[in-house]
Amino acid sequence: TVSINDADFSTTNEIQDVSISGNAVAISGGGTGFNLAAAAPSSGQVLKYDGTNWTSAADNVDDADNSTSNELQTLSLSGSDITLSNSGGTVSINDADFSTTNEIQDVSISGNAVAISGGGTGFNLAAAAPSSGQV
Repeated sequence: TVSINDADFSTTNEIQDVSISGNAVAISGGGTGFNLAAAAPSSGQVLKYDGTNWTSAADNVDDADNSTSNELQTLSLSGSDITLSNSGGTVSINDADFSTTNEIQDVSISGNAVAISGGGTGFNLAAAAPSSGQV
């Protein structure tokens, strides 16, 4: 049983709506909105959160080598092996039967019974349903 007490027992006062008009983003119920134009980054900038506000700033990421291309890699597939270039390694995805259809299953529901095709084990939703006052 989970019991949540938010001190007012209202089921509706925490529900709010977000809206946008032009660059103004607003939240209902007295929440503080913001203006998108004030935070919009210029070319070459990103939005950064300083703990209080979103501000635009240069995206200064220093990876210590000043190269814009040495982190680029390529994935390739040969048979059942996937390889990452630049000594990134290889993993095998061989599932032993090379069938493209035998792992595909369907989930269905009839009343409270959830079933899976292909011999999977289903379950009954009624057995897991919470009682009154539970979440």
